[in-house]
Amino acid sequence: MPTRMRWRFVAVFAATGAIAVLAVLTAIPFLHNRGVEIVFNESPEIGDEVVVHFPTGVSEQNAKSAFRIQPTVNGQLVWLAEFRELHFVPATGFDPDRSYRVTVRLRHPLVAAATISQKTYTVQTSTAMQEAYYPPTVTEGRYIDINLETMKLTLVESGKVQDVFPVAGKGNPWRTPTRQGTFTIKSKENRHWSSIYKLWMPLSMNYSGDYYVHGMPYWPNGARLTSVYSGGCIRLFDHVARAVYDWADIGTTIVVHATPHASLVAPSLLENGDIAREIGDSRVFIIKQAGGRAFKRHVLTAEFEQWYPHLQPFRIKTKLVPQGTLAAYLESRWVKLAQPGFPIYEISADGVKHLVLCGGASNCSAAWTAYGWDPDEIYSVNEQELAYYPQGNDVELRSAP
Repeated sequence: MPTRMRWRFVAVFAATGAIAVLAVLTAIPFLHNRGVEIVFNESPEIGDEVVVHFPTGVSEQNAKSAFRIQPTVNGQLVWLAEFRELHFVPATGFDPDRSYRVTVRLRHPLVAAATISQKTYTVQTSTAMQEAYYPPTVTEGRYIDINLETMKLTLVESGKVQDVFPVAGKGNPWRTPTRQGTFTIKSKENRHWSSIYKLWMPLSMNYSGDYYVHGMPYWPNGARLTSVYSGGCIRLFDHVARAVYDWADIGTTIVVHATPHASLVAPSLLENGDIAREIGDSRVFIIKQAGGRAFKRHVLTAEFEQWYPHLQPFRIKTKLVPQGTLAAYLESRWVKLAQPGFPIYEISADGVKHLVLCGGASNCSAAWTAYGWDPDEIYSVNEQELAYYPQGNDVELRSAP
């Protein structure tokens, strides 16, 4: 979990003008204040933001005109009058490879040439490391699956997908990545108030420390947060937040992970011809279902999609299933060309093909049946795939019993 940071600095005041001008200025009530303060915040709700606290008497227009940041970065400026604060939120967070210089030059409203104070602050951030996480199998009850790679939220009940929604925002992947893991909903609030960062989070569900799944945040003046990334919280579009909030209960499991190019599906939804892999296992299998029986064949190379165009793009069409789903599938190493009468080959784990012989003959269909082996275990392949594997030693089957 990212640590909240609030760094303050000692400002340098720069008064300009002659002694007579200074005498006039010090008599003006505008100067009777504590001056300007700049704070850098890093919070789960907002992410990166610079907050400037202004003295009494400063207007929104003066505050915004006093603010500068170099190099220029696209962001949102919000003025909170009741707190006399100017909030700057970079649209995509601060780049950890750059330094940003924030300057606030406050001029006196009655004397255009006079600078009351000038303060500067340098924002420097670091890159955070995110460890890989493989979600566990959840086949009973309700749970919420959140894939930070595909930005999809899936409601699952008893292993079956109930609904799928888009995710609006996640933690900055370079600075404050959303924590991955398996959690449970600890509390639900129709509207959660962040007293430290002065922000409302509608339809909030707390699941870990200061982290929430919630609707789009907004400030007390109604201005909605528009940045792309949070500081680790998971943001949902308002209509999605309502649907998820109403569906979930306190104690509902939340699984947060970042699995590329895969959609989590229930085991019952696997179909003949699908390509699939289990969570936590990099191996991909092509599924075969025939006569109530289920087989799997290990896909040994990404060249597979070139031989079978209907499987392109290969990685995106790979279905992600819970751990243990494919344990009930019989693993096959046997292939043959689709045409009848062609020989059978065994493809070993090292990607070498071995011609199967039966008493010196290459047509083993009769022997295969005599052994009581299931002919559906033999996968049909095309000539391109078969030619890809180098030729190994022949495999001789003993005479059929």
